Amino acid sequence: MPVNVEKLLNIQGKLFDNAHKEPTELKSLGIAMRKRGIDTDTLYCNPNFMLLPFADCRHLSQLDSQQMSVLTAAYFAAAYAEIASSETLALRYNMEVSGMVFPTYSDPYMILFNETDEEFDHIITFRNVCLAVLGRGDVIGVDHFQHLRPTYEAFDRYKGRLCANGYGAMYLLMRYLLNLALKQLEGFMASGIANGKANPLAQEIITGHANDEARHMTTSLELGLGLWERATPQSRDLVSTVLRISMYSMIDKRFSMNIPKVWHHEASLAVLDRARMLPAFADFPLSSAELRAAWERDGTPIRSSAEFENSRRWLASQIAHLAHRMSLKLIPSGESFENYQDHARAAMPLELAS
Repeated sequence: MPVNVEKLLNIQGKLFDNAHKEPTELKSLGIAMRKRGIDTDTLYCNPNFMLLPFADCRHLSQLDSQQMSVLTAAYFAAAYAEIASSETLALRYNMEVSGMVFPTYSDPYMILFNETDEEFDHIITFRNVCLAVLGRGDVIGVDHFQHLRPTYEAFDRYKGRLCANGYGAMYLLMRYLLNLALKQLEGFMASGIANGKANPLAQEIITGHANDEARHMTTSLELGLGLWERATPQSRDLVSTVLRISMYSMIDKRFSMNIPKVWHHEASLAVLDRARMLPAFADFPLSSAELRAAWERDGTPIRSSAEFENSRRWLASQIAHLAHRMSLKLIPSGESFENYQDHARAAMPLELAS
């Protein structure tokens, strides 16, 4: 079904106005977290989502409640450092794309202008989160998350090869894929924490950011598809090719049945190394590389978790939905793709019930 771009943008404008009838900035939450520091009586994410062998590893099984709190806080900060890095990308391209396809300062132009303003608020908030947990705010940007660099390169590489609508479509649909990956983090990392153990400020930040991002994701998907439909046939074909390649890459990194190969496991190991720099882990004896070598030597299993599998079912359903909307045929190849298909099929009853 074709996207009515004018109707979509009108609705998005009304949603923005409604959301900002009262102050909804997140900065105050980030500042509060920076001032309070880590509350070691609480958890900032569910440890099960981290895909580390807490029960089967001698060293991890000996972590006390304070260390577990600090480790989950480090994961929370790393997640939002990555989200802020992605939103830094949006600062650059939101207005570039808006200026290409809409008259300057028109109502449609202001949709991405307003979203850019919200991204600034998010980045400032997440910098304060990093200061609170890691003691430094300079952990945001593409230099710290190299897997984002190809996205920048793609936007610059294809700018002269696409019509204006096609370029806008490529940016917004790529932004949507990035948003999906980040929502897999944000939407599921704190699920399943025992009652009374979740950090209240962390929960407020997750909820507040999710409310903004719900509108941003609609803009990314629906406006992206609308611009894609308006693009020249040559640009539509090229955008489809770029999106198909990006989907394959996401599937490969996130749906392997071999959990040590999954991106979230790698990210958790990096978080563990970051946590070892904090006072609570001063006596922790091994780096992530040493732990991994020990796990391989001892045959320590790296298991998935219910929380992570729920996130993979959700992500698979969203990728499949985007492929369907763009009429993209994804050709099965390898165990990761087969696992992705299994998760997408498992999510279908949930999608129909929601």
